[in-house]
Amino acid sequence: MPPYRLRWRRWILQWIATSLFCGLMPTALAVTYYALKKPSDFDVPLNSMRDKVSPTGRLLWTVRIGGKSLYRANIGTRATSFGINVEERDSQRARRVWDEDLVGTYQATFLAHAGDSMLPTVVTIFRDVTTEGATSYTTEIRGRKPILIYVVYTFLGSATAVAFLNIGNAISRRRRRAGV
Repeated sequence: MPPYRLRWRRWILQWIATSLFCGLMPTALAVTYYALKKPSDFDVPLNSMRDKVSPTGRLLWTVRIGGKSLYRANIGTRATSFGINVEERDSQRARRVWDEDLVGTYQATFLAHAGDSMLPTVVTIFRDVTTEGATSYTTEIRGRKPILIYVVYTFLGSATAVAFLNIGNAISRRRRRAGV
């Protein structure tokens, strides 16, 4: 086989391996973290979603892949984030924490699988705590679009990284051969 075909085959295999590693490793890390931590702060809306039959069917399984929070501490506001989080559609929650209408707003991102669908879907649950101590939950079913966006960014980023490293390696080999 000509050497140029082997090089492209090697680049494609590197791209696939890098894409799988960069795409699955953050998800596996977040799922493992939340499995070990076992947070129960979003069990109420999750259980109601499991019991309710939606147009896409009953939820068979869910795994938490991300969590974000913004809350008032003693002196100021604290924000934390871990895992893969879908952007919030309603940016008013952060404003309400800054304006002291809310003590805190917490977001959990789940990968869920419904009974009649082959592919999983993304579900985001928000928990808002008011200054009076009342808690309210909001659930947003995001669908498959965030998954597709994540896959596209992972593939593009991996292709860029593989091309950059291979081109850099080729340039460095040519400089060594030329004696520079």
